[in-house]
Amino acid sequence: MQFLASLAATTCGLVFVVSGLDHVGRPRALSDALATHGFESNGLRVALATMIGLVEASLGLVGLFAVILQAPILEVTLFAIASLYGIYALYATWLVRRRPWAPCGCSSRQHVINIWVPIRAAALGAGSLVAAIAVEQVYAPSSSAQHVTVATAGVAWAALLWTLPEAMADSPPRVQPA
Repeated sequence: MQFLASLAATTCGLVFVVSGLDHVGRPRALSDALATHGFESNGLRVALATMIGLVEASLGLVGLFAVILQAPILEVTLFAIASLYGIYALYATWLVRRRPWAPCGCSSRQHVINIWVPIRAAALGAGSLVAAIAVEQVYAPSSSAQHVTVATAGVAWAALLWTLPEAMADSPPRVQPA
């Protein structure tokens, strides 16, 4: 359980850092995706896109630093991360059913929504929840080698999960109905 909890906390935090920095660095991409999702006000979309990026990056960074420093805020941060991933999973499920031609808004790459987006969000939410529940086990390895193993595996899992929806897309993008 120690390895799983540590891996989940590291992976889920890293994905939020990458996603958040991508959204903060290119808020127009998420704003444009939100327009396709049905958000009308341009000013609201840009503000929302920037806020989402800042929240993701902040939660991810706080979570990672809390893991490294074994800070007491880790449990609350992991529950917050799990909650936001849960919201993303529900929203992405709605998006897959209602606007299957829309870009997911996950990153500036603007890939079309597919079933793997809510699956990834749900998996990351579940991982964050497991880490929050088993917070005493997170990053309690007994050696430097274990620290390196968890960190390396966390980066690998974050990279795999980050690219999952785009890699698993099996059909060309759908066209928005006229």
